[in-house]
Amino acid sequence: MKERFSVSMDTELIEWLDKAVNEKIFSSRSHALEFFVKQFSSLGIKKMVLMLWSQGEAEPVFISSSDMGAIDSFAKANNISRDEAAQILIRKGITDEA
Repeated sequence: MKERFSVSMDTELIEWLDKAVNEKIFSSRSHALEFFVKQFSSLGIKKMVLMLWSQGEAEPVFISSSDMGAIDSFAKANNISRDEAAQILIRKGITDEA
């Protein structure tokens, strides 16, 4: 069973979404949003964190299973907590060589 809910979006995103619907890529806005959420949920995201970059500037950061492995290795090598390691690596960019 599907549940109804409302969504607020920037005008530019709505226009882009409507263009995809008008071009028959999706049958409706709901179909498009459901497709994108399904695709996003299949990315193997292990953890989501909210990073505060500066005063009033925050955004979600999505961490995959392989990124969690790099974070854990970095934490162990530097004798710091997983959270501290995540903060450091997210700010500099997570790589497997971290």
